[in-house]
Parts: sequence; C-alpha cells; structure tokens
Amino acid sequence: MENMTNTKALAINDIESLTFNKAAEIALDYINIKDHDILFVDFGGYFGYSALVFKNEKHIYHADEYELHHKYLVEEQGKSALKDCYCKELNNKLFTEVELMSVVKSYDDYTAKSYYLHNYWRMQFDYLSCFGIGKQWEKEFEEKNKIYKYFCKDNWRYWKKWLCLFREFKRNIT
Repeated sequence: MENMTNTKALAINDIESLTFNKAAEIALDYINIKDHDILFVDFGGYFGYSALVFKNEKHIYHADEYELHHKYLVEEQGKSALKDCYCKELNNKLFTEVELMSVVKSYDDYTAKSYYLHNYWRMQFDYLSCFGIGKQWEKEFEEKNKIYKYFCKDNWRYWKKWLCLFREFKRNIT
C-alpha cells in the first residue's frame, strides 16, 4: 500500500485501511454530503471508480460505493453516471445528527436511520474491542486506555465517549 500510484493493485483490506490523508492524495474529486467527506477515487481494475466515505477523518468503509456494484449502470450510461448515482445513494443512507434527532416519518425512515446508527455512525470514533486475547491486545488496551477512559476491563463494559449520544439517538428513532 506504500506505492499509491498503482491503485489497481489494492485489495479490499488496503482500501478499507486508507486514512483520510492517503485517500485525499489519490482522490479525483471531493464533496461533502450530510457532514461526511466523500472522496472519489478511480482504483481501476476490480473496484473501479469509487466513493470513499469519511467522517471526522475516520474511514466509514462500510458505506463506501464501488463501481463493481454498479456495472449495469456503467454498461447502460457510462462511468459519468456513477458520481450522480453515488451521491443519490449516499444521500439516502447517511444522516446528520440533526436528522437523527428529527421525528421519524415512516417505517422506511426508521430502518434507514437505525441502519446508519448501528453500522456507520460508530465508525467515526476510535474504539477498542473488549474481545481481545494475548500480549498484543493487552499492549493496545493499555495505550488506548491512557487516551480514552471509556473501557472498564474488570467488568467487560464499554465506556465510550459517545454512549450517551448513541442512546439518545436510539431513543429518538424507536
């Protein structure tokens, strides 16, 4: 992954581990959708023209859009249609915090907000899994626990800085 000039050789793990700065270096375009930074990158090869999603400079890689999922669109309308398609898709699956606190208007609105909250929203924060084994995990725990006082090792609970906000959003949409 050191040589960012050959993006065709990147595997999915390499793409998902891209930092905001690395992705910005290879980005062809940038837009902001609902407080999320969207970087458009042409990986060529298997993944093709893609939209990478970042929030607070953290990669929300579960929300990324890849050309390989939209081959039909490229065949019908060409690559130029991908950017519009990505913007439409991301507008439907990303939310601002204000939108999360707004009244749920339908079941579809509920499912979209709930999916965002449970799958994408948490990715903007640093975290440490409580399911760790071995010396490497112990070392990582000690390092992160100095910075983030959100994890209680003794009773296996998360004390994340966003837990209260998550609960507030969850209460609002249910």
